[in-house]
Amino acid sequence: PDDKPWHLFVGMVAPHFPLVAPQEYFDRYPLECLERSKLLPEDGYARHPWIQRREDFVGEEPNFAGNPERRKLAIAGYLALCTFIDEKIGLILDALEQTGLVDNTIVVYSSDHGDNLGARGLWGKSNVYRESAAVPMIVAGPDVPQGEINYTAVNLTDLHATFLDAHGLPDVDDDFERPGESLLQLLGSSDQTKTTLSQYHAV
Repeated sequence: PDDKPWHLFVGMVAPHFPLVAPQEYFDRYPLECLERSKLLPEDGYARHPWIQRREDFVGEEPNFAGNPERRKLAIAGYLALCTFIDEKIGLILDALEQTGLVDNTIVVYSSDHGDNLGARGLWGKSNVYRESAAVPMIVAGPDVPQGEINYTAVNLTDLHATFLDAHGLPDVDDDFERPGESLLQLLGSSDQTKTTLSQYHAV
């Protein structure tokens, strides 16, 4: 109903392994234009012992070591998938405009993890280097300043509080203290002293 608030979650798989994208997107990233991955072990970079132990177990880098073209093919595939998803998100935003909902809808774009893309000879996630742990966190909508870059450290746990705030609902539970702070309350001023936690515990 028009008088009721609504909430929509759209989950995209890409960009993700396998790094295969439609050719038209792949063609936008010529291999000769891509930079060499940074801090490669084959160039003499020594990994942190824990990272080396994980790599010895998982063994992603042997697929690319000594083969710069294969490495660039993988990077181009990832970038192509990012562009593919950008286009799909554009369709969602177009639909908001066409239905007259763009002026009273808050949109949040984020991800569950980044990708090392060959930096330090690593792929995927599974560590807390910036390439893996830093994710996009983009907020748009009414009363959200356009083009503002906010350097406050935030976390995916902040999304729960943000969604409740957007709906005007209290973030209260007598039995459980929820983590997180509404991103809508952080707009307009950066707090570079705020800290957040990122951890990885699996492989």
